[in-house]
Amino acid sequence: KEMVNESPVELPVKAFHRHLMALGASGSGKTVLCKCVMEEAVRNGIPLIIVDPQGDISSLALKGDPEEIEKHGTPLAIQEEFFEKARVAIFTPASRKGIPISVNPLKFPSEDTPREESILTLDMTATSLTSFLGYDLNSDAGKGAKAYLFTILEHLWREGQTIKDMGHMADIVLRPPAKITGVLYDLVTKKEPQEIARKLRFLTVGTPSLMFQMGVQINIDMFLDRSDGKVPVNIIYMNTLSSANDKQFFLATLLRELYCWMLKNPSEDVQLLFYVDEIAPYIPPYPRNPPPKEAYALLFKQARKYGIGLVAATQNVTDIDYKALAQVNTWCLGRMMTKQDVARVQKIIQSIDPMRADMVLQRLP
Repeated sequence: KEMVNESPVELPVKAFHRHLMALGASGSGKTVLCKCVMEEAVRNGIPLIIVDPQGDISSLALKGDPEEIEKHGTPLAIQEEFFEKARVAIFTPASRKGIPISVNPLKFPSEDTPREESILTLDMTATSLTSFLGYDLNSDAGKGAKAYLFTILEHLWREGQTIKDMGHMADIVLRPPAKITGVLYDLVTKKEPQEIARKLRFLTVGTPSLMFQMGVQINIDMFLDRSDGKVPVNIIYMNTLSSANDKQFFLATLLRELYCWMLKNPSEDVQLLFYVDEIAPYIPPYPRNPPPKEAYALLFKQARKYGIGLVAATQNVTDIDYKALAQVNTWCLGRMMTKQDVARVQKIIQSIDPMRADMVLQRLP
């Protein structure tokens, strides 16, 4: 409600061309707000892909208590409309608790992907894989390992070959194609290929292997299938993955798939909302460079041209890469208790509404 006269405040669908960020202290309502945005998107016929790190968003699949809903002043018809329109699916990587889903990070871009974008996609794959294997991308060893993997990926892609799995990739790392051995051995020390191959083989056994083998593979077209007349609500529950590193890599591969899909499916209208709850671990400021960061930053920069709106939540604005923040046009601010937190959002608020910035800043606590 508008403070001055209690009139409704409406956010137009077109606002999502330039993304939405919910910011505020823990417990200030970020996740609830974003869930409301998701429900409204469904009521407007917009499909959703939601990454749920902790399970807070999966409750979108459950109906609320009618008495509680009416107590908060919401007509029950709104809930009925949501469930009438939505097809909610909960995907669980490496687990059969929901719909099991897997990733194939070694899949090459399709033939109709423009050459420049294909090279960029291969670079994203090499970056995320190198980071996932435990290399520091800012170190010489990390830069060498990434260049080594990228050179192999690019060569195989140009030759029209495929990589079956991580074990196959490990074999290629140890015995690369003769055409590129000269280039490769200039990039790393003599023993490094053995180390890279060893780390790749670790991914073929135990729990990590399930992420690549169990369930249906990520497919954006599958996520957006509307053949039953329903609006797809795809929730990927990440807590079935055993480590933070696995979550990072899974998201990196999902983002890469989304990037490739959007290049082939441009739209002037908002055709999809992609929501990640608590994004701080995935796109932190320099010098941290986790597996999803490159692809996520690229989406923040380019997705609006393709009709994809990004929705995200986090506690502190300083936890996020500033280049991504510069692409956000809609800010939802929750409670901020300390002077430092208020100071961090001061420039954002002043740039949006210089005349009323002081009034907003005073109310944040």
